Amino acid sequence: RNHINREMSLKKESRNTGKKTVQFQDTNNQVVYEKGPRARIFKARESLLTDLFKDGNARSLYNVFPGIFCLTMVYSALKDYQREGRFYLGTRLIRSAFAKLDVAMVIWLCMFASSLMVYFIFTLWVRGRRKIEWKGTWDRLFGLVYGLYVLVSLHLVAIWAVMNNLGPATCLAIMLEMTRLLMKSHAFVRSNSPKFLENKQGAFPSVSHYLYFLFAPTLIYSDSYPRTNRIRWGRVVTSFAEVIAIVFMWSVIVENTYVDYLKDYGKTNYTFLEIITFIVECNFAGFIMFILLFYLCHSYFNGTAELTRFSDRLFYLDWWTAENWDEFLRKWSYFVHEWLHIYIYRDLHGVLFPGRTLLAKVLVLLLSGYFHDLILCVASRAFLPLTTIEFLCFVWIRKLVSNKFMLGLLGMEMSCTITLFMMEYYARINCPMQTASIIGYVMPRFLYC
Repeated sequence: RNHINREMSLKKESRNTGKKTVQFQDTNNQVVYEKGPRARIFKARESLLTDLFKDGNARSLYNVFPGIFCLTMVYSALKDYQREGRFYLGTRLIRSAFAKLDVAMVIWLCMFASSLMVYFIFTLWVRGRRKIEWKGTWDRLFGLVYGLYVLVSLHLVAIWAVMNNLGPATCLAIMLEMTRLLMKSHAFVRSNSPKFLENKQGAFPSVSHYLYFLFAPTLIYSDSYPRTNRIRWGRVVTSFAEVIAIVFMWSVIVENTYVDYLKDYGKTNYTFLEIITFIVECNFAGFIMFILLFYLCHSYFNGTAELTRFSDRLFYLDWWTAENWDEFLRKWSYFVHEWLHIYIYRDLHGVLFPGRTLLAKVLVLLLSGYFHDLILCVASRAFLPLTTIEFLCFVWIRKLVSNKFMLGLLGMEMSCTITLFMMEYYARINCPMQTASIIGYVMPRFLYC
């Protein structure tokens, strides 16, 4: 019954997002409506897994994981002692993956400062627009500055990460954080600029509210959000302890499967059949890693929401019931899908390409795929646009794969993706370029190493 009510509520919200609504806050139900056509209804609600785990049967599945974690650590200790006569428990891979965190913190401070500059430049644009007569030129100047910031900042961070030789996981975290800050900055500018372009009177968003938006686990901007009364520190500790445990489990799985098998790639010849067989063998490991990745996101977002007292925790939907790829992509990361739909798809479909639905969808998928691939390629130092290719394939096969096959293919997709990136990673280590060139750096080295 709760699941049906949730689905009906979401459908009602999606119908209302195209209409103009009046902003108010109900202190009893904590529902917030944002003024304007880009409205999103915020209300106090738990994540789907949190609601499901209130049931005793579902809770019993959760109680299995502490035992699985302990067995994973025992397995890691035995394998470490068998190979090298000492225990690592996944820490060796974690240390190398998260190398140069201190440098990453300096880069993050620069990224955060640039996000604050967006607020002050936007403020300057609004105040200048109220005083000067040549508003069109002023608007175009602001658009040019903002566009350059969006284009340059992400790629500049990528260059810094590569030049400073950050660890793969450190690169991944930095690129994800820069992407998050860019998405939030765009949401702020896109949500507030229409009312000032139309010369509407209203209070300008405060710096404190903008700072809260930067740290709150949402990508949709609103003038107010539902908040909890207090921080439940027990939930915070539990959530981030789960994140740490999942990182260790990921490290153990990767080290004892992909690293152990592919670390000599470039020194030892692997046949095509051996690689395909290895991908299939690691299908189950890939599926476990996919589930762990999902639960890591669940724990991290809920821990962050608890710290910021953000009470709307609709970060994902029941993607495991999806009947096709379209539905899966929407439900897997619902708050990212919302951002793409509200701030990108609507502009493409309603302004740039009116009525051309398929073209707008393809462009959104290409943009999403580009950001995914940029993050993964910088982290792995490999030019492999796998996500963009996958998303384009989804356009053609999105209605052909049923739920049963789709869930099975998730593990295969994860196994194939990790295998290819690991092959390229070790190919670049074991087969360095003889002469430096752009083509040699961009071309996948695992193809000829």
